[in-house]
Amino acid sequence: MSKATDKPLVGIIMGSKSDWEVMKNASAVLTEFGVAHESRAISAHRSPDLVADYAKGAEERGLEVIIAAAGMAAAATSPATSRATTCRA
Repeated sequence: MSKATDKPLVGIIMGSKSDWEVMKNASAVLTEFGVAHESRAISAHRSPDLVADYAKGAEERGLEVIIAAAGMAAAATSPATSRATTCRA
């Protein structure tokens, strides 16, 4: 799941590894269209600063889009969306 391709344009983040069952579909579509991407399981509940740091550094690392999911805890993506330069939830 933590597979990163060269210079990813899209970051897929999720609250836990168990969310990968759903988020792997986003990864598959991105792969199908040849879009470089990375995926990470980062818990906003356990590590909100890590999620915030990921979002803050996204643009500098070349990410143009972050796809965030948090299973049944929709608020768990808040640290990422609150730090993004442009955000659409």
